[in-house]
Amino acid sequence: MGDIIVRMYDIVTSKAGFDGRLKFAEKIGIPKNKAADVKETPELLDKCKKVASEIIGQDIGKLM
Repeated sequence: MGDIIVRMYDIVTSKAGFDGRLKFAEKIGIPKNKAADVKETPELLDKCKKVASEIIGQDIGKLM
């Protein structure tokens, strides 16, 4: 269910560290331990991609 968001968490963590991961969780409103259980709607994925891209400073889509 939440495979794409979990992948985004991994990328954000590798590029921006733990602080980036915390910022990502705060802005999307989904903690990492709940990400795998979330229903990934197109709207939610767009929001997560935008937030992740802002945090890492590049388009996350190119890293996925």
